[in-house]
Amino acid sequence: MLWTRLAPTPLADDGLGGMPSRVVPVEWELAADERFRRIVRRGVSAARPESAHAVHVELRHLLPGREYFYRFRAERYVSPVGRTRTAPPTPSALRTASDPGAETVRQETERP
Repeated sequence: MLWTRLAPTPLADDGLGGMPSRVVPVEWELAADERFRRIVRRGVSAARPESAHAVHVELRHLLPGREYFYRFRAERYVSPVGRTRTAPPTPSALRTASDPGAETVRQETERP
C-alpha cells in the first residue's frame, strides 16, 4: 500500500491540514527505476476532506522481494521520490509463484 496525506500546514486549527474543504485529485506512479523510465503502475485517487486529504493506494500482484519507486502529484506539487520493497517470497510462493507480497509505505507530503 502507498499512503500519503496532503497537508501544507499539518497542525492547522481547521483540522484540514491547510487544505481546502474540497476533493483534490492525486496522481500516483510506481516505477521499477528511480528515474521513472519503467512505470509499473499509475493512477489517480481522490484526497477527500473527510479523510484528512489522505490517499491510500492498494497495489496487488507485484513481484516479491523487489524494490520499487513511487511519487505523488497534486495540483502543482510533486512529492519527493519514495522507495519501497515488497515482502520476500514466502515458501509457498516459491513453490507456486502465486502469492507476491507487498509492503506498506507511508509518506507525508507537505506542500510549501
